[in-house]
Amino acid sequence: MPQTKAEEALKIAERIRASITKISFASINNEEELQVHISGGVGSVASDAEHQSLDGLIHQADMALYEAKHSGRNRVCAA
Repeated sequence: MPQTKAEEALKIAERIRASITKISFASINNEEELQVHISGGVGSVASDAEHQSLDGLIHQADMALYEAKHSGRNRVCAA
């Protein structure tokens, strides 16, 4: 999300996560409802950063994702 501050990106990711958890699906045999829960990680580039590689940004988001998973899942964390 270019031109989006880290705090706002985190809020957007949290809204996406919350929206997904409200959706339920019928099981194959229609005997039970299934819910999807997600964990997410947000990485960001500081506005004053001269260089930030795409790999570095992905690594930040990946580390934040693992933090979300290890701290209880179904949440979003920021790097």
